[in-house]
Amino acid sequence: MLSFTRFTHLLKTLAGLGLFALCAALSAHYTQSIDVTAHQSNTLSTASQKLLSALPEPISIKAYIKKGHPTRLQIAQLIARYQRHKDNIQLSFIDPNDIPNEAKHLALGNADTLIISYQQHTEKLHFLDETTLSNALLHLSHTQKHWISYVTGHGERNFQSNDNSDLGQFSAHLGERSITAVPLNLSTHASIPSNTELLVLSAPSAPLLTEEIKLIKDYLKKNGSLLLLLEPNNRYLDDILSSLNLKRSQQLADHRNKLAGLEQPTFIIEDQYPSHPITRDLHLISVFPEVTGLEYINSSAKNFTPLLRLDSPQHPSQFAYTLTQASTTDAAPQRIVVLGDGDFLSNAYLGYVGNAELGLRIITWLLHDDSFIDVPSTLNSTPPLQLSKIAVTLIGFGYLLALPLGLIITGLIIWQWRKHRR
Repeated sequence: MLSFTRFTHLLKTLAGLGLFALCAALSAHYTQSIDVTAHQSNTLSTASQKLLSALPEPISIKAYIKKGHPTRLQIAQLIARYQRHKDNIQLSFIDPNDIPNEAKHLALGNADTLIISYQQHTEKLHFLDETTLSNALLHLSHTQKHWISYVTGHGERNFQSNDNSDLGQFSAHLGERSITAVPLNLSTHASIPSNTELLVLSAPSAPLLTEEIKLIKDYLKKNGSLLLLLEPNNRYLDDILSSLNLKRSQQLADHRNKLAGLEQPTFIIEDQYPSHPITRDLHLISVFPEVTGLEYINSSAKNFTPLLRLDSPQHPSQFAYTLTQASTTDAAPQRIVVLGDGDFLSNAYLGYVGNAELGLRIITWLLHDDSFIDVPSTLNSTPPLQLSKIAVTLIGFGYLLALPLGLIITGLIIWQWRKHRR
């Protein structure tokens, strides 16, 4: 009986050891991790995942860090999060002391250095977290330079100015994506340059010359892409607008925006977007200070796709349209966006929630850079600190009352103790 009991225990022990060995073997071939942190801080952010999906080529990361340095483990863990979503990311660690000549050539210095390579372009970093790495990859991804032309000479919005009504800050965002805006004075050109990828017209303060309007129409007939930014009380671009089978309806107003803290009914808040590549997965509201509605001249020839709409009970109206038209040559299809407001991209209003994001999406779509449309303008993986009202109250109570009171009581106790010792 005793020997049978021992034999049973031996079988159980062997079975347990076998189970552990099987689990160890499976873990070597199959990995699975679960992030249980409140803000998913150990999981790659959605923005970074979208960026990786737009980068098909291999990524090389060389970390020049001394052997045995704990930073190596931290970097390996961070890169592993990227490798779960993109398997052709190669990470290698190099001790600068082993390659003195190369270290001198690369000017590594004493600080830890990482060199990120993508499509024969490199970025050098001295600090690495998800935000830093993703923004470096975003910069490396835009290896193709884009040039857009904005018409000048009639008081249009200036892409190089920091005045409230101009577009200097938006131009800086474009520059981060290797998009350069250059001025184009039509009065000095016999035609719009053939290398113009996109033409921007933004509500001039003086009328265009007849010959200039003709140049723009000829450009459109040749399947040129256009961004047309209108204003409610500015009709200097109506001739161009009518050539697109569109006309103004009325200046829009929405009294519901008082719920969002806006006193002026001319401010239009857009939070419901249609199914369109420009607004795909866009969950930020956009704010438009003064908007003119748009409608077709000939309703039987609807060639545009609605993009933005005010669903007000008083005056429902469309105020943005897009057009995609196949080219008669091997060139890319023509793309046009007509929007009843240009203020939303100005320096004064660009910082409103999703205005910059929407503007970048529009430009990216017009330039046919479709894989980067829904990649956010800035990649920030740091979750915001969110405290409940109770937590805020407790922290305030602790710092303003409990902590000073505790110090006073401690001081009195020490004073009494010393007094009794005398």
